[in-house]
Amino acid sequence: VAAYTVIAMVVVAGSGQFFGQFLVVLGWNGAASTAAQVIFAIAIGGIALMLALRDVKVSMRAALTLEVISIVAITAVLVATLFKHGVTDSEQFKFHGVTLHGVVLGMVLALTGYVGFESAASLGQEADNPRKAVPRAIRINVITCGTYFIIGSYVYILGFDKMGTDITQSAAPLNDPWR
Repeated sequence: VAAYTVIAMVVVAGSGQFFGQFLVVLGWNGAASTAAQVIFAIAIGGIALMLALRDVKVSMRAALTLEVISIVAITAVLVATLFKHGVTDSEQFKFHGVTLHGVVLGMVLALTGYVGFESAASLGQEADNPRKAVPRAIRINVITCGTYFIIGSYVYILGFDKMGTDITQSAAPLNDPWR
């Protein structure tokens, strides 16, 4: 429970920051301020709490809708990055400048991306054949999400490398690679 609480706080805070950076891209520079991003995070957290306390069907539809929108948007940025910069980036496989600190930071992000796949197990009793459906759902989820994460990471690093920009210096890494 504590882990999910901490992850929820990080996701809400990150959502406020990303939404603020999105508004900056649209032209509202005031959204880059810490105060604006805190307000966005509080609003996003309030909406999430309201949806969680309502009917499960409403919150599940909202979650699925937001997830689909997110995946479509991220995929669009990945495709635009590939069209702009090409597919090959041999520098990623040379491991120049790789540090233990960088790997640890990357692992935190990677593990956070995998959190939640086991929810199929807790919701499994609703399935027609849970002993078959739950392991299959978890397996498909891990393979699909893992593949998407690896490909997405490769393309984002490719985009930043081709731009000559350090990804750790970007305020909005999901916006920058296709610019």
